[in-house]
Amino acid sequence: MPQVARPAVAPTPVTVHPPTATTPAPALQRTTTFTAYTPNYSRESAVASSAGTGAGTGTGGGRASRRQSNLKGLFTKELKNLMYGFGDDRNPANDTVNVMEEILVEYITDICQAASGPSKKSRLSIDDLRRVLARPADAKKLARMEELLFMQEDIKRARAQFEESDIHNPKGL
Repeated sequence: MPQVARPAVAPTPVTVHPPTATTPAPALQRTTTFTAYTPNYSRESAVASSAGTGAGTGTGGGRASRRQSNLKGLFTKELKNLMYGFGDDRNPANDTVNVMEEILVEYITDICQAASGPSKKSRLSIDDLRRVLARPADAKKLARMEELLFMQEDIKRARAQFEESDIHNPKGL
């Protein structure tokens, strides 16, 4: 095999200056393989607004935190099982479950608010949720929702066939 002559390239000198007090160190870039959930509002502003309104005054920023406290413990059992299924301890710490539940309730609230749109209608339709979950970051969630809707219709059809066969062929006569 003949060798191809390559032109010699002189290496370019690289000068590295150590960071000093006047020049900031370059920020490290991190690449993530997951899409992070970013709420519609910053957590710091929500905490500041609820602290400014008082705990029991009833309007403003305290309202959202009070509504969330009504939902406290609603998903605890399911979250513990999910966390165990994804590799956590059989009995995870209550603080961890509470944080996960807070994130979940915040996510569901944001999705529902986005689905209701600017009209702030009281009932959401499946199409509203489809519209919100149509973002590329939520493609798996949308596919799972579609799968569950299909299974729900399939179960309805099976029940209807079962009830129809009971009407035509009653048992016990």
